[in-house]
Amino acid sequence: TVANFREAEQLAREAAERRRLQIAEAKEAAEREAMLRRLQLEREEAAERMAAEEAERLAREEAHRREEAEARAREEARLRAREEEERRAMEKAELEARAEAERRARKEEELRAKEEAARMAREEAESRKREEAELRERLEARRRAVEEAEREAREEAERLAREEAEQRAREEAERRRREEGEARLKAEAERKAREEAERLARE
Repeated sequence: TVANFREAEQLAREAAERRRLQIAEAKEAAEREAMLRRLQLEREEAAERMAAEEAERLAREEAHRREEAEARAREEARLRAREEEERRAMEKAELEARAEAERRARKEEELRAKEEAARMAREEAESRKREEAELRERLEARRRAVEEAEREAREEAERLAREEAEQRAREEAERRRREEGEARLKAEAERKAREEAERLARE
């Protein structure tokens, strides 16, 4: 009947509306599920990015710490090498200073033994600066004395050489005078002999 048809139609509409609502709810649920999955994926991706960034940050910090440690190690090695070099240089300087001091001591001992034993014994108690200054003065005086002695010796040698040369010149002049006198006497004798021979020949 019409009533039954309308009721069936109404039921069909209601069923269709229920199916539409069910489909809409299912679609909405699927969309919510997809959105939740997308949000979950985004959160996971964000968490992974954050974890990766944190790992990179930690790696950078570790690398930075390693670089700083290596730099500190290099600096410490450089400082140790410089300290070792400075130590060796100081040792070398000390050895050279000791050698120089020994050489000066030997020279001073020679000077003391030769010239100034008593005065140098008194000066041993004085300060190193004064001792070195006086030693330089003594060495300079010794050098001047040696130069003066050498100059006097040269002058004496030159004077003796001049006297010897003058003596040789006088002897040479005397020898030449004797030879010239002898030659004149010989020439005179030869002349007289020729004249005597010519006279005898004329006679």
